[in-house]
Amino acid sequence: MKSFDTALRVQRRELDALRISISVQIEQVDMLTDEQRAHLEAERRERAAASEIWMPTDAWAARMRSERDRLARSARDASERLTLLRSRAAESYGTMRAIEEAAARRQEEIDREQSAAEQAQADDFGTARFLAARGIERRRMQ
Repeated sequence: MKSFDTALRVQRRELDALRISISVQIEQVDMLTDEQRAHLEAERRERAAASEIWMPTDAWAARMRSERDRLARSARDASERLTLLRSRAAESYGTMRAIEEAAARRQEEIDREQSAAEQAQADDFGTARFLAARGIERRRMQ
């Protein structure tokens, strides 16, 4: 069982680290989503303000489009990292469960062997008593 304990502890630590990484990544995805919403809202406000007066907007539109594309790329990358982390966490959890099941099977095997040894010892004592009692009976009969 001890041989499985080390592997199980390592696997649990890895899973804990992945949980933390997933939490951080979820926060980053949320932050980028909020930034995208804020950017779109700012763009709408600025377009509304710009429509009241004439001004050249080609550079502004290009800058807004570039920022929107950057935010979209960052959000997509963060989502991909989150998907990868979730996949690794699922794999790590599966490995941990396999180790736990192997440890449980080994413990059951040890318990069975110990029970069989105890039963064999009890049978030996019973047999010894029986033979001793039989030997006493024979001596009495002689």
